[in-house]
Order: sequence, then structure tokens, then C-alpha cells
Amino acid sequence: MTFRLRKLLRDVHLWVGVCLAIVFIPLGLSGSWLVFDDAFDHMLHPQRYVVGGGAAELAPSRYLAAAQQAFGKGAPVAQLRMPDDQNAPVVVSGAGGQTAWLEPASAKVVDVGNPRQELRAMAHQFHENLFMAQTGRRIVGWLGVAMFISSITGLVTWWPRNNAVVKGLRWRRSPLVWSNIHHLVGFWSCAFLAILSLTGVALAFPEVLRPFSPAPERAARFEGGPRGRFVFAPPVAAPKLTADQALSAAEKAAGATEFESLRLPTQGGAPRWQVVALGQDGRTVVSVDDQTGQASVFQGRGFGGGFGDAFRGGGRGDGRGFGRPPAMRIVRLLHAGNDASMIWRVLIFVVGLVPTILSVTGVVIWLRTRRRPDLQSS
Repeated sequence: MTFRLRKLLRDVHLWVGVCLAIVFIPLGLSGSWLVFDDAFDHMLHPQRYVVGGGAAELAPSRYLAAAQQAFGKGAPVAQLRMPDDQNAPVVVSGAGGQTAWLEPASAKVVDVGNPRQELRAMAHQFHENLFMAQTGRRIVGWLGVAMFISSITGLVTWWPRNNAVVKGLRWRRSPLVWSNIHHLVGFWSCAFLAILSLTGVALAFPEVLRPFSPAPERAARFEGGPRGRFVFAPPVAAPKLTADQALSAAEKAAGATEFESLRLPTQGGAPRWQVVALGQDGRTVVSVDDQTGQASVFQGRGFGGGFGDAFRGGGRGDGRGFGRPPAMRIVRLLHAGNDASMIWRVLIFVVGLVPTILSVTGVVIWLRTRRRPDLQSS
């Protein structure tokens, strides 16, 4: 019975790995890329981040005007994001994904581009949904289930039949070098692959966590419904308030003197400015009515996450934790390294390379053992 069960699990491990290797490899590599996507973006677009010294002390209208001039009339400005520090740019986003990076001290535009069409965005879209929106997101979730099954069955297959675990860790467990690499890499990465797989499943199927940690209802005003996506209509062509007036009203309501991001009012319904103000107690989300100038604090102080999109290019917030329940923020920390220590982020990066190693060595082992069954390890 034990032998038959072990053989069954080994066959499951084999066919899951062989059949899905073509998907596991790019998913793992794209995941590694996304752990340090900021650093890679700096390498690919260094001109955006050479902004010199000086603080971002100009009025918001100065940055918006400079970006609008760079965009032209075809892409009205939509959002302003302030830098993390003096070595980061001010980022202004426009309709259609147009983005401008500006020097904080002078509002000089140092680069203009569309992050949605760049490698960084492509890596995000592939890793999250295989370029297939919500359908792809569900597929990625089930691939996470398959990866978890592969991790568990791989551990069972690795386990020595005589329970000699220490001996099972030796290098020459098999005559095949490929098999030895597969055994050792698989064993030491098994637990981490299982964690990344399960957290990936939770991100693909967020409704699983919702009963345990419901998100505040107010967050839905900023997120695009239950999917957790930011969806905004085009900006109003001629707002009644200026950006400076909206910011002043927001900071006064929040009791803050700094802000993280400012989004212009959008078409449809009552146009409102959205501001993330920074105070001693953390971030505060403020909505300012464009017609009356009345400010309303929607989100309490000290919440996690920012207000930008995933391709902030130097902004303070990345949007990946905004309005999410604590359980989902923990899941994102474990899966993507958001706000995690550098040790965990490096570990995730390395584990993202593991599916490539295991897939290549696994296929080689499968091909070799089909010709030589005696090469199977004990």
C-alpha cells in the first residue's frame, strides 16, 4: 500500500511538473523580477531618477502644468505623486497611461513615457493574469494550487524510504547529476514554494479571505469594486477648484502639512479631488468636493498602503496595500515582499528562480529514466 501510494504521488509530481513547466518557468521568473521591480526600472530608465538635489516644495499646480505641457492636449493630467526622498522624482500621470517624471526642485520634466507599455507592466500583467484579465487571474490561481501539489508530492517523493533524512541530503543520492540537483534544490525550497503558491492562490481568489478579515466598506469608494482594482473615469476637463486650493482644503481637514498624492476630479457623478495627506499619525485620505470646496476624511489615520498605481516610478505609495484588510496585506507581504525585510525579499527572488531549475532538471530526469529505469533514485 505504501509503495503504491508513493508511486502514485511520484507520478502526480512528474506529470504536474512536465505538463506545466512551460507556465511555471515564466511565472517564477516574472515573480522574481517583480520583487525588485523598482531597482530594475532604475536600471532600464536611469534618466527618470537623476533629478539632483532639492525638496519638492513647489505648488502642485506647477508640477501639473509642466507635465501637461509635456503631454500636450491629448492626455490631460490625472494624478500627482510626490517623491519618497530628495533623490526621487515627482511623478504626474495622465489619461491613457502617459506619465511624466519631474525634478522636485524645479518642476523640469526629465522624461515622459507610458509605463503600461513597458516591460515592468508586462511582467505585472503576465504574473497576475497571463494577459487575460480576470479569467487569467483565476487560471493563475489554479496554477498556484498545482504548484502547491507539486511541492507536497515532491517532498514525499524525496523522502528516503528508510527515513534516513540526513543521508537523503547527501549530494550523490543518484548517479545522475541532474537528479542530485533536483533533489537538493527541491528539498530546500519546498516549504517556501508552498508558501508562495498558497499566497498566490489567496491573491487570485481574494473572496477566500474575505470572511476572516472583511475590508472596510469605505475602501470600495476608491477601489474598483470587489476585484480590488483602481478604476477611475477620465478627469474633468475644467475643474472649478485649482490643485492648490484642493490641497489646502484637504490638509486643513486632515491637520497635515504634507501630502503623498493628489488625484484630479473625474467625470461622472459629483466631481471630487482625492488627496492622501501625511501627518504625525500616518496617512489620511481626504475627498474635496470640486464645487463647494468641502473636505471629507474617508479613511482613518494610520492605514497601510499608498494611493498610486503599481508603476509609481518614485512615488510614496504603490497602491498594493491601499484599502485592503489586514489578512490580505499579510498575504501580499509573504508573496510579493511588500514592506518586508530585505532578507525575505531576496529569499522570494531566489525562490522565484527555483521553478526554472526544477523544471529543467525534472524534464531531463524524466527523459533519462524513460531510457534507463535503473537510474531512478531510491
